Amino acid sequence: MHVRMKAGTRIEETARVTDQIEQIIRQIIPANQLEGIIDNLGIPYSGINLSYNTSGTASAADGDILVSLKESHSSTNQFHTRPIEILVKAQKKVVGMVL
Repeated sequence: MHVRMKAGTRIEETARVTDQIEQIIRQIIPANQLEGIIDNLGIPYSGINLSYNTSGTASAADGDILVSLKESHSSTNQFHTRPIEILVKAQKKVVGMVL
């Protein structure tokens, strides 16, 4: 999931909002199916980072949230429409988030 805050947002604020979104994801995906969540925030500082980044993280106001499911997880079809639900919940709960 790609997260983009308002232009000029400090990376500390992006991290705070991303942590809140991560908590919402943890409420939606059952713990017994979730392997882990990794956040990549801010400006890529090398060509290697840019080559592995597919979402255009371009500033301190950008971030990617990568969600890994366990091998024994349920069908991912039930989670495909959930990002919209996550973002709507996040916008209501997270100060500073813009959809």
